[in-house]
Amino acid sequence: GLREAERIHPQLILLDLSLPGMDGYEVCHKLRENTELAKIPVIILSGKIGASAHTMAYKLGADNYLEKPFDRGELLALVDHKLKDKGPKTIKRIRNLEIDNANLLVRVAGEKMDLTLKEFKTLNILAEKINQLVPREEVLSAIWGDQQVTHRVVDNHITAIRKKLKKAQIKIECQYGKGYKLSED
Repeated sequence: GLREAERIHPQLILLDLSLPGMDGYEVCHKLRENTELAKIPVIILSGKIGASAHTMAYKLGADNYLEKPFDRGELLALVDHKLKDKGPKTIKRIRNLEIDNANLLVRVAGEKMDLTLKEFKTLNILAEKINQLVPREEVLSAIWGDQQVTHRVVDNHITAIRKKLKKAQIKIECQYGKGYKLSED
């Protein structure tokens, strides 16, 4: 299940706590530790009842908890609500730049730009904190995690993004030794 979530990046995860091999609490915890999956809503469906089961699920990052047997209508309403919450936030616009998180697309003045996944993620991190300095270490850890890469890797991705987004009305500034800032041009 975790590998499949990493592969397809679903909009929402329905998670049973009674899973073979790894219990649902551990799966929930691993989802929240993974920077690529951490923002996906998780609804737990379980036969475990009582406040302690709910509390544990919420502490590990679950968004909601439904005890079995649950009302189908309640589940559908909850899913609709969670997907509506995600909907409007999936596209971020900064002047003529559009970042579509649901489809992993970037457009400049309506024209699709070809960014690698890591370039897309780097741009998205900067766009989430527009006009704020984002430390290079934050970009490194969010995208490369524990992989051993040099600071130059981020610099190279920033250079590639700048080249690909020449027509965008944004600029990515580098503050030597500190990090990067995306701002409107």
